[in-house]
Amino acid sequence: MGNEVTEIKNNSVSSEVMPPDIQGRIKEAKKQNNALMQMMDELLQEDVDYGKVPGVPKPFLFQSGAQQLGLVFKFRYEFEKIDSEINFEQDPTFISYEYKCQVYQKETDMFMGEGVGSANNYEKKFRYYSTGEEFEDPLDKQNTLKKMSKKRALVDAVLNVTGASRLFTQDKDLVEYEDVDSSDGNKEPGEFKMPFGKNKGTKLKVLDEGYLNWIANKMEAKNEKGKLVKEMAEKYIKGKNNKDENDKPKKKKLSERQKEIQEITGGEKSLIEDVKEYLEQEGVERVDDLNEDEYEVLKNSIEFDSQQTDE
Repeated sequence: MGNEVTEIKNNSVSSEVMPPDIQGRIKEAKKQNNALMQMMDELLQEDVDYGKVPGVPKPFLFQSGAQQLGLVFKFRYEFEKIDSEINFEQDPTFISYEYKCQVYQKETDMFMGEGVGSANNYEKKFRYYSTGEEFEDPLDKQNTLKKMSKKRALVDAVLNVTGASRLFTQDKDLVEYEDVDSSDGNKEPGEFKMPFGKNKGTKLKVLDEGYLNWIANKMEAKNEKGKLVKEMAEKYIKGKNNKDENDKPKKKKLSERQKEIQEITGGEKSLIEDVKEYLEQEGVERVDDLNEDEYEVLKNSIEFDSQQTDE
């Protein structure tokens, strides 16, 4: 009897979870997937609407390809700035923008979904000339960074809404994350090698501090391997800050005798030299090593010399 009740309950749960029109949904999903494949073959052009990276199964979708899909599905887009930063304290000045793209169906004005994109001038393409030299004024890239973050948001949104992410990844930068070996997470953070951009293959401990801060705080982690990059950057920055704090020279606390002698000499170089000479004569390193009589002789001598200097 108990087993029968359990079976009935399980069947009830199963029927509630499974949509009643599951077969119809499967057919629609297949239809959309076939349509996407057809669009890729007949509408989108390689190296114009999408590109490929050797050794990576998925091509990455360009903005033009996303716009072509949007035309077919009759999308319209609305953009909203999520975040922006201009940090003049970093060298070069750090500039970053992050936008959200919301997708609506033109005919019905129905909200379909959204995507997010960001860009900053510490990325290779926005920081260096083709010669490898840095751009003279990062502020000249503000408009470009805004447009790029919107472009990435649009591509992300179209992939999300159309389901085309099974055919494409967002862009080349995200594809390159796949070169990361998850076992690298066992390394010391400073030894972890960057998997993308101009600094690909470079250890974290060698990278620019501003770029590291962007990775740790601003970079979007689209997958587990992207999260690993952020995590290692965060660990390295935290460890470095702790080390820098520990390596700071500790301010020595002066003894009463040292304070007294310091007050008498008043920083006068000749008087300080007299103190050093007296300590050498007595064969000691510090005024605290003198006995009471020796210390009194030193103090009286320095006070007398100090008065002569004032006169």
